[in-house]
Amino acid sequence: MSKDISYRETVFQLIDEERERQIELGKDDNNPWALWLMIVSDYFGRVANTLWKLTAGDKDTTSDDLMKDLIRVLAVGVAWVEHIIMYAKVNEEENFGDITVQEEKETR
Repeated sequence: MSKDISYRETVFQLIDEERERQIELGKDDNNPWALWLMIVSDYFGRVANTLWKLTAGDKDTTSDDLMKDLIRVLAVGVAWVEHIIMYAKVNEEENFGDITVQEEKETR
């Protein structure tokens, strides 16, 4: 297993733990999609604020704070994707799940 994969597994584990924490707190996952964007934007704003404090030399802010904020952004993103999947299944959307990631072709 490459080093990158083990780091990725750690990141995914942290995201999952944060997602579980959000569920335990009873966060409402049934939001309109525009509200999801607002929630993610709020958390991303917290990332920007933490980064600003770090670069300004705030002694009370650490890189752990930045990582926690980033993990929260990602966990909210996961919650949003979960909501989209649930919405698609409830509405029996056809072709859902045909999402593919295509490699970019080099053009020279």
